[in-house]
Amino acid sequence: MLKINKYSLIKNAAVLGVATLSLSLIATSSSFSDGHIYGENNPVTVKGYKGSKTDSTAYTGQIARQLQHNSLKKIVSKGNPNDPSSNTLNKMMNYFENKDKAKTMAILDPKSSSKFPVKQKIVGEISTGSNLAGKADERPQLSWPNNMSGEDVIRFMIKKASKISGGVDMRNGMNYSQLISKYTMGAVLYHQACDNYLDEKMTASNKPNDKPYKKGAAYTGKEHSWDEAFGYWGAAAHTMTLSAKQSYDVAKKKDFKAADFNKDGVVDLYKEMTYGHAYYASAFDKGGKTNYLKTVTKAFIDGRKIITAADGNKLSSSDLTKVQDLAQEICSNWAQVIAEAVHKYAGSVYKDLIAVEKALSSGSDMDKAMSKYLKHWGELKGFAMALQSGVENKSDTFNRLNRMMGFGPLMPNLSQVVGIDSSGNYLKDQGSSIGYYKLHMIKIQKLMAKEYALKAKSNDVTGGMASLIETLGTKKGPDIDIAVDPVEGTNFAAKNLPGALSVIAIAEKGNLFHAPETYMDKIAAKVDEKNVVDLDYDIKKNLDNLAQYRNKNIEDLVVCILDRPRHKKIIDEIHNSGAQTKLITDGDVAGALLVTNNNFNVDLFLGIGGGPEGVLAASALDTFNCFFQGKFIFEDNEDKERANKMGIKDLDKKYSLNEIVSGDSIFCATGITSGDLVKGIEINKDTFKSETLVTHKSSNTKENIIKNFNIE
Repeated sequence: MLKINKYSLIKNAAVLGVATLSLSLIATSSSFSDGHIYGENNPVTVKGYKGSKTDSTAYTGQIARQLQHNSLKKIVSKGNPNDPSSNTLNKMMNYFENKDKAKTMAILDPKSSSKFPVKQKIVGEISTGSNLAGKADERPQLSWPNNMSGEDVIRFMIKKASKISGGVDMRNGMNYSQLISKYTMGAVLYHQACDNYLDEKMTASNKPNDKPYKKGAAYTGKEHSWDEAFGYWGAAAHTMTLSAKQSYDVAKKKDFKAADFNKDGVVDLYKEMTYGHAYYASAFDKGGKTNYLKTVTKAFIDGRKIITAADGNKLSSSDLTKVQDLAQEICSNWAQVIAEAVHKYAGSVYKDLIAVEKALSSGSDMDKAMSKYLKHWGELKGFAMALQSGVENKSDTFNRLNRMMGFGPLMPNLSQVVGIDSSGNYLKDQGSSIGYYKLHMIKIQKLMAKEYALKAKSNDVTGGMASLIETLGTKKGPDIDIAVDPVEGTNFAAKNLPGALSVIAIAEKGNLFHAPETYMDKIAAKVDEKNVVDLDYDIKKNLDNLAQYRNKNIEDLVVCILDRPRHKKIIDEIHNSGAQTKLITDGDVAGALLVTNNNFNVDLFLGIGGGPEGVLAASALDTFNCFFQGKFIFEDNEDKERANKMGIKDLDKKYSLNEIVSGDSIFCATGITSGDLVKGIEINKDTFKSETLVTHKSSNTKENIIKNFNIE
């Protein structure tokens, strides 16, 4: 009788069970991963290769640059104006230039931790010869002053950042940590991938597949070019096995299990980490509206399969076309990811500007509001610049984008960077109002959504326009039109300079022109005859006619005009005629009203200002029997479309005063800071005093009303 040891039976059964389970898991894993892992099944296909390598996949240099970018961003925030030895600058430049061949270049991000241990600690453990400087876009960057090359832009920013505490220039509004990071992602990573490896090197003659990439290499020209582009994309090799959230959490160093694909207890930064644009793709994808990450990654895998299958021979015409189509799919989706980022941060900036406005009006602490605003603007500008570093030339789109955004953020005092002088100093000028800049953010979102067929559209603010909606009274009174500017001369209010006003005009429904949020060319004078002054006349004719009408010499005439670069030619013509100018930095409502009284010594107001402000000015000028004309200026097709929807059919129409204010109206301008028209708020212990200019046409009211209030 055969005796069976019960323990042995149980043990053998357990072993058999484990083995069966293991085989099952292996089979499942193999069937799942086969074709889903970048770099799988890529043998050496180079004809005549004599080396020892058996795998042709290689993108170490690109991952090294991802790490250099990450680490550079970390150092930028360590800027120190009190560092005479320039240690911070030297460190930043090392990550940018790699002068020490990565031998001592520590990986600052991702840094190994107990919850997220990483395999490599030094960049040189992955690649020793990679730098960012030599790979930056060489073309003139129209999104930055002085047409610098991409490399020069980054060098300029690095030098500025090294001298600024925390890497944030609060005076000019530059958050260099964000600017350098997002722009480098575009000017180096995206540019190299889509404007070089997936474009130039995917032609038939460039980097052919029947020759090694370079002498002695274990990969062909096409194989390595494709791999390098994948490295710049920044996806982990096993991305297709992960969800978008898992990829996102890997990049954020929050999901070690998802990162450690080979289960060796550490994250291999070469193959198992998510970087750069792949991270942003996963951020948008986890919202469920897009699938950028896997679309791009799968296209990379499919393209590599075609190239590998050629077995070291030239790609056939049909295979080359397939590869080029996949390259196009990659880069179009890649561009969409960057455009989604531009859209997202335009929305953030819009919301931040609301917070800045509230802080300005309430006199509360600006630090928190400004910190968020400058961070998000840096991200917006960096990505907007990055978008322009690809192969696709959308000059009209990019010109509009750059124009609406500017070279620097609009600051609370309404100053904005407009250039850089020969010494590297920022040049600033007065920008638009905060309201106009908010409108630009909305227009940027619409531009991105239209040009790049965006689907995620994070932080979408296009549904709410920047106009103020007021609910007044008990709803039992008549329907009325309101035009309002809560703070006319925000710069004046912020700096406690003369001339800040709070302005409102009220009329019965239909009597105030509903002006679009765009510019208006204006002219105003205290004349009650036609054909004395006119927008259609040149400067000389207007001045000659006005001098004759006012019985003055031209030399005695004073013209009020906003001091803006766009008015330089007009100002020169005024001076050449012999007339004088009164230049104002802000407040074209108040500027127009200076023609109402001889005591203000202004004979003519003209120039380009805000359209809604033109409606406000016309309401007051009507009571004073002054002349006013306005003509809207539409910057782009979107402006024109909006005007058409508002009922403006003749876009070139010249509007008279009574076409803008067609009936009775009330106008009020309350002084915030003292100026020509009214005195500002005066505080005295427990009381404050205000002065308001009130006009009402039907009662011929033109009066300055002073009121005293108790401070409760």
